[in-house]
Amino acid sequence: MCHLHRMLDSADFDRLLKGLQNEMKAKKVRSVVEKGPPPLPTSSGGTSRNGFGTFTPRGRSLNATPDRTRPNSRSERVDDHLLSQHKFGRHNQRKDTHALDSGRVSPAPLPLAEPVARRPIARGGGGGGDDGSAKMMDALRARASIKSSPQRGSGGSRNGSPPGGDGGNGGKLLEALAPAFVKLKSKDWTERLDGLRKLEAIAKRANSASFTERATTQMFDAMTPTIGDSNSKVSSQALETLTDILPSIRDGMAPALKTLVPKLAAGIGSTNEKVRGAAEEACESLVDSVSPELLAQPFAHCVTYGVARAKPALLHRLADVVEAVHPTKPQLISKHVLPAAMSTLMNEKNLEIKAANASLVSIIARLLGKEALLQHAQAISPAAERKMEQCLSGR
Repeated sequence: MCHLHRMLDSADFDRLLKGLQNEMKAKKVRSVVEKGPPPLPTSSGGTSRNGFGTFTPRGRSLNATPDRTRPNSRSERVDDHLLSQHKFGRHNQRKDTHALDSGRVSPAPLPLAEPVARRPIARGGGGGGDDGSAKMMDALRARASIKSSPQRGSGGSRNGSPPGGDGGNGGKLLEALAPAFVKLKSKDWTERLDGLRKLEAIAKRANSASFTERATTQMFDAMTPTIGDSNSKVSSQALETLTDILPSIRDGMAPALKTLVPKLAAGIGSTNEKVRGAAEEACESLVDSVSPELLAQPFAHCVTYGVARAKPALLHRLADVVEAVHPTKPQLISKHVLPAAMSTLMNEKNLEIKAANASLVSIIARLLGKEALLQHAQAISPAAERKMEQCLSGR
């Protein structure tokens, strides 16, 4: 650390310290740098057998003399072990090792090397310094500047979003919607109502290219919570806004469907008649505007886990989705819709839900064949197989 502090500018060293995740480590480094490097060990009281100052292991006095009568004593073995780590001592001198071990011969003192003056590292692009060290310093400075600068994605945006997410039409749309987003978070319901109207007006004027994935996600992250707003006027307005803007966004809705469809299902199951009517209109607009391949999974999920009051309407909508998706991706029916219909068949006792589910099962049987449904039920349990047989026979 002290070496790096001498080699780097203070600004570069500070940027390097910012890369440490642990603040305590950064404080420790600063403390070490301020105190400077520890002094080199000096000779204190006698000279060892190899010519250097006496090394004093922990627990021994500086003036203690080694036990020459017992060459294999523990203190002498500790000395030899520590010295051997630095290529000193009797175990690293191959000449007359037997004499050294017995203590009869003392080795000649080794000459101390004169300290070599350190050459300064070149900070510029010119010569006069160690090229390897200069490159290392440049790399350290580069890493420090990267850590301290904002991250940029491959597309050049400051937050790492893909190209087109910040710039272009998507960025302009988000910039125009920013005041509406602020209003939607207000605690005043009239402000939220006004924010929804502003959002609708801006979204209806925007062209389809403006609804990038990032723009759509942020817009519905702000708008979707208002569908379940505690104020019925705000909730109704949010559903009406959704109905009006869906034809402009169409399949650009894909990133928001997993959170939007459950909110729609909750609106369909609302006890407020106005909210329920607005939610059913929004659901119809969603089915008309978005490709059925994108709707199969979220609709099936809400049929399985949604509120019971919404299940009849959702089952009817899911039946429409099944008819539309079968020609292009029939595997979605087997993967998502059939398990939802089977779960409803096994668990629901409400007559309205059972009737809507029976209609869905009959459509799936017509498209996939009765044998496919019976095999699916048989793989679950004998009871599921009996239920499916009864449903297919109209009982």
